[in-house]
Amino acid sequence: MARKKMDPFERVLKNVHTILDDGTIYNEAIGIENEYANHTLFKLTSFNYMQNIYCQVMKNQEWLKHCYYVDLMGGSGCTKIRDRSLYALGSPILAAINSNEMGRLFEKIICVEVEKQRAEALYSRLCAVYPKERVIVYNCAAEEIIPEIIQETSGKGCHSLVCVDYQNTQGPGFNDLIPLLNERRDIIITLMTQTLWRAFNYAKVRDFDPRSCEAMAKFFGNGCPQWKEATCQEYLEELYCNNIRSYDRRVETVKIQNEDCNFNFSTCFSCKNTKSDSPFMKGIVELNNFFHEKPDILKIVLDKVEHKITQLDDYL
Repeated sequence: MARKKMDPFERVLKNVHTILDDGTIYNEAIGIENEYANHTLFKLTSFNYMQNIYCQVMKNQEWLKHCYYVDLMGGSGCTKIRDRSLYALGSPILAAINSNEMGRLFEKIICVEVEKQRAEALYSRLCAVYPKERVIVYNCAAEEIIPEIIQETSGKGCHSLVCVDYQNTQGPGFNDLIPLLNERRDIIITLMTQTLWRAFNYAKVRDFDPRSCEAMAKFFGNGCPQWKEATCQEYLEELYCNNIRSYDRRVETVKIQNEDCNFNFSTCFSCKNTKSDSPFMKGIVELNNFFHEKPDILKIVLDKVEHKITQLDDYL
């Protein structure tokens, strides 16, 4: 008997339940967590969705000998959802869980976190769900360690999923990512579109003097001054994605936006262009279409998670 296909809402709700922490991960390092607004749940949902697709596809690749997960902005492994009694699992923990479901696909989970306490918390939390000998957490800036990570995860039969979870313009710049973009790796990048727009306007009102442009110049790369020509938030997002595409890569985005809640960002998935269509991309396009058709999905799912509604028919 064919399994009933899960509708998009059920899939999102299932993903949200998956990323919520019951206290197990938080208790590995009590008091150490990142704290972000409600929309973080949907960013993590899109991460989990993309990681899960990646693991399902890669486990069946006969050529694959060594598979790695790399998170360049790993955080603490646990996120407090602001103004709600909810904790969510960080992207490295979700990667470990998805890997476990596929027979521990990732030979190593390699993370970078610049803040010492968070790096220590992340290591403890990862070791609670994944074998200690397969976990590496570097306590430094990502741009300092990227060359070493590339060397460790390259070679015949190797592939990796790289995550760059920007909260703003801070972190590795585009030029730092170019060696990763040039190789056969899949990459997930968060673009905080609204934050980029604020940084653009900060530089614009100062007539783009060099000091005000430093963060954006690093974020977009030395060879991309076109960010100064932006007329809207979407221009900055498309410019960044086109930069990625220029390295013979395909990019699909999951856009998460809500004017009432004042947030606008995208999770981008990029892979090398191939002769055949990537098996990842169809599911990512479907998820993006769903978020576009249901802009109030954030409130609906959060209310459902916190049991404020029991019937969904009136909302969908």
